[in-house]
Amino acid sequence: MAIKIAILDSGVRADHPAFNKTRVEGFSLIVDQGKVYPEKEFFDQIGHGTAIFYLIMKQLKNAEITNIKIYDKNYQLNQDTFELLLTYIYENYYFDVINISMGFLSCGSIAALQSLFDKFYQKGSIVVSAFDNNGAVSFPAALCHVIGVDGQELAGSQEGFMYVENSIVNIVGKIRNMRVAWTSPDYIIVRGNSYLCASITLKIAESLQNQKKFQLSQICTSQHHNEKPVKAEVPFSISKAVVFPFNKEMHAIARYEEMLSFEVAKYYSLRITGQVGRTAADILPGCRNKKVIQDIDTVAWDEFDTLIIGHTGEQDRIIGAGYKMDLFQKSLAFGKNVYSLDPLPDEFKSGAFSSKLYSPGFDEKNLEKRFGKLYKTNKPVLAVIGTNSQQGKFSLQLELRKNFLRRGYTVGQIGTEATSPLFGFDEIFPCGYNGQVSLDLPQTIAAVNSMIWNITQKDVDIIIAGAQSGFIAYNDYNAMMYPIYHQLYFSALQPDAVILCINPFDDVSFVRRTIYAAEGLSCGKVIGIVCFPFDVMSNWQGNFGKKMRISKQREEELKKLYKTDLNKKVFMLDREDDINKLVLDCINFFC
Repeated sequence: MAIKIAILDSGVRADHPAFNKTRVEGFSLIVDQGKVYPEKEFFDQIGHGTAIFYLIMKQLKNAEITNIKIYDKNYQLNQDTFELLLTYIYENYYFDVINISMGFLSCGSIAALQSLFDKFYQKGSIVVSAFDNNGAVSFPAALCHVIGVDGQELAGSQEGFMYVENSIVNIVGKIRNMRVAWTSPDYIIVRGNSYLCASITLKIAESLQNQKKFQLSQICTSQHHNEKPVKAEVPFSISKAVVFPFNKEMHAIARYEEMLSFEVAKYYSLRITGQVGRTAADILPGCRNKKVIQDIDTVAWDEFDTLIIGHTGEQDRIIGAGYKMDLFQKSLAFGKNVYSLDPLPDEFKSGAFSSKLYSPGFDEKNLEKRFGKLYKTNKPVLAVIGTNSQQGKFSLQLELRKNFLRRGYTVGQIGTEATSPLFGFDEIFPCGYNGQVSLDLPQTIAAVNSMIWNITQKDVDIIIAGAQSGFIAYNDYNAMMYPIYHQLYFSALQPDAVILCINPFDDVSFVRRTIYAAEGLSCGKVIGIVCFPFDVMSNWQGNFGKKMRISKQREEELKKLYKTDLNKKVFMLDREDDINKLVLDCINFFC
């Protein structure tokens, strides 16, 4: 029985001299008002479909090849239309092999598309698809139950193919020139993934003809094995937690307890800090949390299931790190979970207690292997950056999250703060203080891109991502002042819109440079400036570093200054009305 092959492409020039002794079969599929209609005419206006048919036909005997024209010279084929066409083909035809030498890049949820190819697989059809020639992730090649073919400048045989395990790229071939039939002129020289894809379709069909079955490893000359990526996630759930120490990273927990999915039983600190006996509201301006800070030496181990332990560098310098090891050991002895912002001690990184311990981190084992290919999302991405550190960037991200959720939007979020997962953020890239990211530069871009894509698959309305520290260097006096890694992370986000956090004392020219840098690296637009409303006092009394809330008059001066000089609106971080207006500006920008 002849092998049945479908070529989904631009049609065929049936009167081509190369096909004089060949019966050319096919039809077109037209989509009109959500319905699919077949038409007999399938003339190729481009040449691509003719080339693919030629490459398969000229070497394959005893096969029934059907050319299905699904696009014309306008190349207009979006995800919804593609899904309609596939559904029609699935419901009305059966093919042993389906060749799709095309794809699309930017898309949202692929659940419906993946479901279609699952059905083709269950029906017994083998689908082969080419990846984008420019190196991006494209669909359907990247889907499960689709053999994705990619071309690389590999050494070795012109005819050789490499089978890749545990990657969205299933087969890699050497990019080479091929002479193919065309519409006009009759023949041209081409190179690209789509032509390699036709070669794989040919090999699969030959294997089916000869052996009635096939395996990818058998039609390839070499093989490359990747380990499956390990998901970086919290291995336990939290119902009731205690927090220690009460420092900068934990302040957000105290301010935004209502946004947590668990209860905070108590906050603890060292007595030497002077915080014990005071409430969170006493320590944090504008905070309404009335819980009293407790002495860490009086932990009530029966009152919680998880210890959240923050960065303890300052405490370690004061009294040594022995108390922290004691906390870890007692937590495990009492059967408690430990969520640590700092890296875990070596003796606790593996073994019987690994499911009870978590510290945010990301390295190569968590990374999907895909030859540097990047996903393109159609979801709006909003980034939060700043001119320097400690200016409320994480608080702003939480305010944005709360505001968008209150308005009924579905929010996806990436955080760089180690506490991000506690607030329900979808992904964490812990590149902040004492961060645990062990990736080279290309891997960093791929990792952040994967996070954006993972959130896209949840079909959210907006993706919010925050950066760390300052965005550009204040001066060129010291190499440590250059925030290169944070710029790399931001570049990988490729946000559509950016919110810039500033200080009241920032120079306008520096803010202008930051805006230009952000817009240049992302092609996005800075749509608002949020001012951290505290100024640093520095007077003859020596109150260096002490912060004081700026006056209403100073607020208005700043708003007028930035509107006049940069044509940008300024919003105060601690004013609810300002944040509401900022969110409305974000909504209007994306609508």
